[in-house]
Amino acid sequence: MSEGQNRACLGRSYRGDPVVAEADAMRAFAQAVGDLNPSYVGDEPVAHPLFAVRLLRGLMPQLLADPALGCDRTRLVHGEQRFTYEQPVRAGDSVALEGVVAAIEDKRSGQVLRVEQRLLVDGRLAVLGEATAFIRAPEGTSPELDAGPGLDARQSMVSSEPDRSVGDALHVASHEVDAAAAARYAEASGDFNPIHLDPEAARKAGLPAVILHGTCTLALAARAIVDGVLGGDPMRLRGIDVRFARPVYLPDCVVTEVRRADPSLLHFETRNAEGEVVLTRGLARC
Repeated sequence: MSEGQNRACLGRSYRGDPVVAEADAMRAFAQAVGDLNPSYVGDEPVAHPLFAVRLLRGLMPQLLADPALGCDRTRLVHGEQRFTYEQPVRAGDSVALEGVVAAIEDKRSGQVLRVEQRLLVDGRLAVLGEATAFIRAPEGTSPELDAGPGLDARQSMVSSEPDRSVGDALHVASHEVDAAAAARYAEASGDFNPIHLDPEAARKAGLPAVILHGTCTLALAARAIVDGVLGGDPMRLRGIDVRFARPVYLPDCVVTEVRRADPSLLHFETRNAEGEVVLTRGLARC
């Protein structure tokens, strides 16, 4: 590809206005993903592992909308996400936001954009994130597995067979996802990308219908990990990495299987009701 995002923006830093982690918003986020762990919904809540998505709404739209970068958000699909948790975000914390354009890579059917995300409380790093997005080429050829993350479900070559090569299965959790799940998550997360809400916008982006936010699916997997393996204690979750292999179309039922790799590392994978992988290469550090 000779067109697309501007490589002169590599290394460019962005700062969002500090945002307060409000207790009501923290509880609403947990409720929107069906996670009623007392740590998230109590009188003095700590942030759900994926609540960073809401906090980052003051940064990521600014970064992605930078005309110098030239990112076509209408063709963007979230491909991979990593979060490392250095300290908990608590109700009332003022969170500073920083982002850096870390990489721009050409693929056969588009480009990959990688952004480093930093959330700081009192000047100390609380959450370190890395978001990878796939931006489809305007005259889209069919994305293929080796063309990068953010794949079209109809073309994906991810195996439909479970990966049994890593450790023993520790926990399997099933979560029903109803037709209104994307709207609830958009309100709670602040991510109103129309491909999750507007069928016409989804079709223009090359999707057959609206899709659930990948980070909402990841929130369900985090629930399976924390409640099913870590004794309901989110403080034991030190980090989570994943690739979004397929979109989740609504309604659906997603099933997460968690396996032990070693004492401090879990592997997980999430599938839809058809048994197709929607989250792959999942790692949880504990």
